[in-house]
Amino acid sequence: MKKYFFIFFFAIPLLSGCGLASKAPVQVPANEIPAGHFYFYATNCPHCATVSQYVTEHNIKQKTFYIDREVSANAANRDLLIAVGKKCGISTVDLAVPLFWDGKQCYQGADQVTSYFEIIRQQ
Repeated sequence: MKKYFFIFFFAIPLLSGCGLASKAPVQVPANEIPAGHFYFYATNCPHCATVSQYVTEHNIKQKTFYIDREVSANAANRDLLIAVGKKCGISTVDLAVPLFWDGKQCYQGADQVTSYFEIIRQQ
């Protein structure tokens, strides 16, 4: 009897995929953006490479904390980028990386992001 109980309540739901995490992309509402500073980039983005080089050369990560989010291969990170863009009033058509979110404002493009980091560097 115990064997049938185990099979019915544990093995069948486990094998059928019930209770497993969904693989569907996460939708992040614009009003539920996690607290913190985020830097969005793509691995194949030349402007992102420029920002990355600047960050390395000027030790920006030692002066401020932010979370890197790669968007080309991660749907959840893309959803977060879209939510941040909405919060900043950037349409999905105009949304691009590199983009830095300081929790209040977006800095989009290598020039704006490195200018923001330059202010941090000089403090």
